[in-house]
Amino acid sequence: AYGGNCRTPFADELASEGVRFNQSFTPAPICHPARSCVATGLLPHANGFIANRCGAGAYPFNTFPDIPTTADLLSEIGYRCGYAGQGHIDLKGFHDDYSLPFSAYNEYLGRHGLSEKFDSQTVRPGGGRLDMDIEHARDTRYTARALELLDEFAALDQPWFIQFDFDGPHPICKVPDPFFESHAASDAIVPGNFHDTLADRPRIH
Repeated sequence: AYGGNCRTPFADELASEGVRFNQSFTPAPICHPARSCVATGLLPHANGFIANRCGAGAYPFNTFPDIPTTADLLSEIGYRCGYAGQGHIDLKGFHDDYSLPFSAYNEYLGRHGLSEKFDSQTVRPGGGRLDMDIEHARDTRYTARALELLDEFAALDQPWFIQFDFDGPHPICKVPDPFFESHAASDAIVPGNFHDTLADRPRIH
């Protein structure tokens, strides 16, 4: 839909049937602050979520308590609001939580005798091939829960809104077959600064 040499049939279909934003810029270069902007319509310094947090107690993330979210505003006008996906956000304004937190996903893998690891022959910076069938992959399990929520909401007699947060594409990329084999790394079109040594940059870079 946007050029390049990646095959993206589902994104192409969405672009042809929905609204396509040709000039979009992220308000934050890291995932959770960017998600907070989508949820609130405010920049990170205004909604209170200015950085990713790691370690114990990091999730779910929270914005300032007095900042309304999309779900808050839609709930006020009669929408049923549901959330599915990563389970990493504070569910403010949502009526239904179909998320799958990392701990629950790991429990699911344990019940099936699996662990989220790479095929050792394919590991490279940023990811590799996921050494399990696609049905057990993280985003597949998120999607299964989202479809359950969609079925439930489709039967409602009121308007509804679902927020669905995938994990990918997001480093570290754990890519199951057949998707891992669908593109060769050597075919990737990289930006001009991809091989910058950062020799003259501050250490944090």
